[in-house]
Parts: sequence; structure tokens; C-alpha cells
Amino acid sequence: MTDVQEEKLAIYNVAFIHIDRDWRAFNNAGVSAIHIEDLSKANCFLYHATLLSSENGHIQNNLGILACHQNHFEKAEEYFVAASNLGYDAQYNLKLANGLSQIASAGKTSDQEKLKNSEKAEDVIVDIIDYKASEQ
Repeated sequence: MTDVQEEKLAIYNVAFIHIDRDWRAFNNAGVSAIHIEDLSKANCFLYHATLLSSENGHIQNNLGILACHQNHFEKAEEYFVAASNLGYDAQYNLKLANGLSQIASAGKTSDQEKLKNSEKAEDVIVDIIDYKASEQ
């Protein structure tokens, strides 16, 4: 398609209208919104994805990633555990969120520490779904 996240979002927006409300379009739009730091849109897209596919490890993983970007590390851990329980391998993300949670709970909330946390939040692995490779 394209490597430009804004263009990807425009394509997914068309998919919302013209495709039979596939969870993958909302999931992928959520990932693109995370990449451009529009976290409220990402939340909306991922919420819609869960309405279409409630027991989906891919979506739970991406909700965990969104929570990391919002510095809600304990919530992120819950999402990664849920993703794992649904058969998705979210162990790397879970370990990273656990480490970020420990840093945050240690009381290190200076601006410099928040910056370090947000940089580490970039390390979580997003799960964009390839329509051609996925039949789910």
C-alpha cells in the first residue's frame, strides 16, 4: 500500500465504509493512529475492532501497545496477558510493559523519566494484519 501512516489511515477509512466491517481494518487503523501519535483515534479504532472480534489476541496486543503509549503500564500488562491467553505471543511486550511499570511505580516521574518511558514504549511490537495472509 504505502509507508505513510496518514495515507494508510485514509485507506482504512474507505475500508470502514466499503468493506463488511472487518475487524482487521479497524485494528490496522488503530496501529497507524498509534504510529502518528493520535492515541484517542487509536483507542476508538481498536474499540471498534473489539466490537467486531471480542476474543482476539491481535487486538488485545494492540490495546496493550496503546496503553504503553499512554503510560498505563499495568493496564498494558492486562491486555498482553489477555492476548497470550487467546493464543497470541505477547511475551516480549508483556516483559517490556512489566519493566516500564516497575520504573513508573518506583516514583520516578520526572519529565526526563517520562521521556525514557515513552521511548521504551516505542519498542513494543505492533501487530498489523496482512489481509492476504490472514483468513480470520
